[in-house]
Amino acid sequence: MLEWAGIGNCGTYSILVDLTVDCVPKKVSDADRKRIADLEKSEAMLKDEVSKLKVRNKVFPQNIQFFKLLIIHDDSC
Repeated sequence: MLEWAGIGNCGTYSILVDLTVDCVPKKVSDADRKRIADLEKSEAMLKDEVSKLKVRNKVFPQNIQFFKLLIIHDDSC
């Protein structure tokens, strides 16, 4: 097969085959990289959403207490 290049009979061909047998085609590699980039973007968006929810989780109980105080104050007037 690669005799014309002068490497078919000296074992180099089998070394090349061994080296390339686990290689991933560029198309697959590019698709994997795009998927990884998409997942990283989604992860960043989800982390931002979690951060916002944590803030709301701290603020809402304070707002509830404030409104309860307003109701009590209005009832007493």
